[in-house]
Amino acid sequence: MKKFTNIATHDVMIQNGYIESKQFILDYMPKNSVGLEIGVWKGTFSKFINSNKKLSHFYLCDPWSYQPEFPQSWYGGTLSKEQKDMDKIYELVNNEFKNLDHVSIIRDYSSNLPNYIQPNSLDWVYIDGNHAYEYVVQDLKISFDLVKSKGFIFGDDYVGVHPGVVKAFNEFLEEYKDKVEKIEIKNSQIVIKKL
Repeated sequence: MKKFTNIATHDVMIQNGYIESKQFILDYMPKNSVGLEIGVWKGTFSKFINSNKKLSHFYLCDPWSYQPEFPQSWYGGTLSKEQKDMDKIYELVNNEFKNLDHVSIIRDYSSNLPNYIQPNSLDWVYIDGNHAYEYVVQDLKISFDLVKSKGFIFGDDYVGVHPGVVKAFNEFLEEYKDKVEKIEIKNSQIVIKKL
């Protein structure tokens, strides 16, 4: 997998097809829906969702925490080099959304989401947080509890270079096979519907 040495290089990558590969996800988001994005980074996809869908409420969850124990991640060393870098990214996202009443920024770990959001209250969750297997498992279980019946759980990077993501989603689909259904896999995105 290509490593990006700085945030500016990452922004060029974003402009070259990153959003387009995810665009079909919006077709599953109902108008006036309540949604959550786990793993916001600089808010690129958040801005795209918000500008292309009329949302009733939009939660953005990210700790914006420098985590050197994950050196292959953007927030652990490949792009950010210290907490100050993450604080700058948070400020960028906060400034983008601070005047929008329908957007709530949750600067916290996704494991704490039940402290902020009621069970069975979301129409959809987009998971793009920590890609390590155990954290994806955790995000899936929390998302299942937060999403309403007939709601959606979307996942990013469902592709071989992220084996933890693939394993977690596959195990989730097996464990919850009577409670969810796989709808679509496209462009490294996976769409699951809660029954």
